[in-house]
Amino acid sequence: MKSSFTHFICFLFLGSIVLSCDEIIDPDISKEKVFLFSPVDSATITTNAVLFTWDPVYGAAKYRLELVSPLYNKPVTVILDTFLTATQFSLQVTKGIYQWTVTAYNNTAIAYGDIYNLTVTQGTDLSQYTVLNLAPSDTLSNSTVTMLWDKVYSATGYIVSIWSPTWQRGVEEKKDTVYTNQYNYTFKDGVYAWGVKAINDSTETKYSVCSLVIDLKP
Repeated sequence: MKSSFTHFICFLFLGSIVLSCDEIIDPDISKEKVFLFSPVDSATITTNAVLFTWDPVYGAAKYRLELVSPLYNKPVTVILDTFLTATQFSLQVTKGIYQWTVTAYNNTAIAYGDIYNLTVTQGTDLSQYTVLNLAPSDTLSNSTVTMLWDKVYSATGYIVSIWSPTWQRGVEEKKDTVYTNQYNYTFKDGVYAWGVKAINDSTETKYSVCSLVIDLKP
């Protein structure tokens, strides 16, 4: 009886080893292809925020997104070269001619995608734009805060609005117009939401909003 039990335990142990070996062997993705979804090849974008998306590759652990200008094989400027686990990435891109591609990786193989062309032609209609990369969006222990965001092409100014406790609900603590991409404000202890929109003589963006908690208690 003891011998049978010992054999059973050994069987389970060997089985777990086999399963573990199977788990660490990545699928061979070298014959797969990364299908780029958007922007489509030779697209012309009139906004400042470009959302790059692609189809997932089964067995891929991460993806490398590359954006260069003007040509992939002869880049003058590498705009972006980053590894991601997601299958999409949003980026503010200025006016210009670009190429982009995505490569999939795991521990044993690589899958390549096509190289797509992209043209960004930004105009003066800010309704097609988005204010990006607002910071901070966090819990801070200091009262004086510098709020930052990316500049928007063809914007002549920005309107900053601060609300408490949530965006456009409660009290608007401050509303101001600035002509740079930053704003300093001294907060009291509490919960806030702040937003920025870009403006010019005839158009404006929507507000981009993020939350902020000021905790001044020791």
